Amino acid sequence: MSNINILSILYWLLMNWFPPCFFMILSAT
Repeated sequence: MSNINILSILYWLLMNWFPPCFFMILSAT
């Protein structure tokens, strides 16, 4: 059950932290 909790936290981090990073990488290339 704790695996699901960790997964949801990782997913939240992905949605909140990754997109700006992704767009920065996209504009850098």
